[in-house]
Amino acid sequence: MLFYVYPLLKTFEISFSKGSVTNLKFHGIQNYITVLSDDRFHQALFNTVLYSFVTVPISIAVAMAIAVILHEKIKRQGVFEAIFLLPYIINTVAEGIIFRILLDPNYGIVNFFLKAIQLQPINFLTDPNAALPTLIVFGIWSTVSFNIIIITTGLRTINRQYYRMADI
Repeated sequence: MLFYVYPLLKTFEISFSKGSVTNLKFHGIQNYITVLSDDRFHQALFNTVLYSFVTVPISIAVAMAIAVILHEKIKRQGVFEAIFLLPYIINTVAEGIIFRILLDPNYGIVNFFLKAIQLQPINFLTDPNAALPTLIVFGIWSTVSFNIIIITTGLRTINRQYYRMADI
């Protein structure tokens, strides 16, 4: 109750108020009117929906493909599992630092390869046209590991008898 219900109720109360947290004054639905009429809110909502509709299916599809490959008997299966599951155990801050190093416009590996094929470097992290695709790639990369764990576990718990029946 203390950590779930109270903060939820307090947030709801604050959403109808103005002033500081210690000096709240009832403001009615004006905060909602202001937010719903703001173009930046609509753009943020569109970006969030686009991010979700792109990231989730691609992440699940990639994870399914990798999990099926890992489920088959391949050489060095444990090594490949460790490689694909590494993003899951890396802290999000460390992932951000890794992506910052990879995507840096001056010394990043990605821009190094772009320069090698005679393309201009892209500032992936601050260019408005490149930011959302970069976040989508980051989201897929950081969530695919968890999906691999879930799907691989599911595949390993399927009774072998069902595979034999499917073969017949």
